[in-house]
Amino acid sequence: MLVKKSIDRIVHYFLYPSSQYKQNRITLWLRELTAALFNLLSCLIIFFAGILDTIKNGFAWPYGFLYQKNGIPFYHVFYSLLSSIVGGLISVTGHMIHWMGIVIRLLDMGRPVNESEKEIIVSVFHQSVNPEIIRIIPLPFWNKHFFVLHNYIFTPSNVTSISSALLIHEVVHIWQFRQEGCSYIFNALAAQIRYGIKNTSGNAYDWKAELKRGKIIWQDFNKEAAAQFIEDVWKEGASCIYSNKGDKTITEAGNGKFFQMINLSVTGIQHELPIMISKSNLQDYTALAMQAVKKIRSTKY
Repeated sequence: MLVKKSIDRIVHYFLYPSSQYKQNRITLWLRELTAALFNLLSCLIIFFAGILDTIKNGFAWPYGFLYQKNGIPFYHVFYSLLSSIVGGLISVTGHMIHWMGIVIRLLDMGRPVNESEKEIIVSVFHQSVNPEIIRIIPLPFWNKHFFVLHNYIFTPSNVTSISSALLIHEVVHIWQFRQEGCSYIFNALAAQIRYGIKNTSGNAYDWKAELKRGKIIWQDFNKEAAAQFIEDVWKEGASCIYSNKGDKTITEAGNGKFFQMINLSVTGIQHELPIMISKSNLQDYTALAMQAVKKIRSTKY
């Protein structure tokens, strides 16, 4: 973790030189090249650390693969090892392609999040994600999707801005990556393949389907459903006044209002508190939303 934070600081140094330091195109290219190279190094460290950690925690030594450890089923350990290896290979390959793209001047390091985007990220994640190291990078015409690698949010080439709700969705993936390492990538892709990505009930992004599958804790959702839930809380969460008789009156909804109202209250008989009512079925998911936010904010970058 200490090495990873040090690399993040180095990347930040190369991407954000002193405002008094004038850069020409060559200097900027060299700085972006160096920053991308250190990000690749960080990715390699995460890759190998994830594999070693899975082996260390999954099996009893010195008997190797003969005995399970701490009651963990064998297939769980093998799946974790597989997800770390495959996810790591995808991540490393993606970073290498990006670095080579910078070398030949086809790609760059994109842009940092702006001040309003930083405020949005902090309002949801507090100290669990560092917005200073996030980059938003447009890819050439062949890319039609948003996706995350490490601290990079890659976008289609024709995207000039990113909505606050979509930004939150993608930063959840950055949070997942920083918590789980490269295995997050494999798990997210596995969910997309298993449940599909089309706009149909039960797809990988359908968090209500995850509840029907018996997953009642947010962090047990598949990676896409977990990110979509936080995005929906941003879009549909509201502030609500509870009377002394238990009546609810929604005062304002959407645009991150749920997160603004967490830990805020007014004095007196009535209290204004966050509430999450899904627009699709009008059910109350406030408890799930509070649990998810508590989990996210329990970590620090």
